[in-house]
Amino acid sequence: MTLEELECSDRDVFDRMCLKLDNGGCWIRRDYERLAAKYKRIPREVRNALRDQLQIEGGSPSELLISHLQTKYPNLPLSHFVFTLKEIGRHDIARLLMPYVGQNNSPVDDMAVEEIG
Repeated sequence: MTLEELECSDRDVFDRMCLKLDNGGCWIRRDYERLAAKYKRIPREVRNALRDQLQIEGGSPSELLISHLQTKYPNLPLSHFVFTLKEIGRHDIARLLMPYVGQNNSPVDDMAVEEIG
């Protein structure tokens, strides 16, 4: 399963994931920025613009990030995304997504996964 497939199949879980990333563990920690930094194809300008989304009513830096990830890494397995969440210490979000890992497996773009980090 990919992030896009998760968004289509269970929007509630997708929205909770984004909300948890937006809120972070505390007010100082911006986990969406830390997550974005793990992906080479997300340009610095995009990473810097993520926090601007908080200034927009209803804006979500995490949804913007996920949209970029879906574009840059369309076949990125959810299992790899979960691994990256664990790397930044967001085990709570990783646990939320674990039931979806391995579901409806999509072909993996090995080159995309190698270019991540």
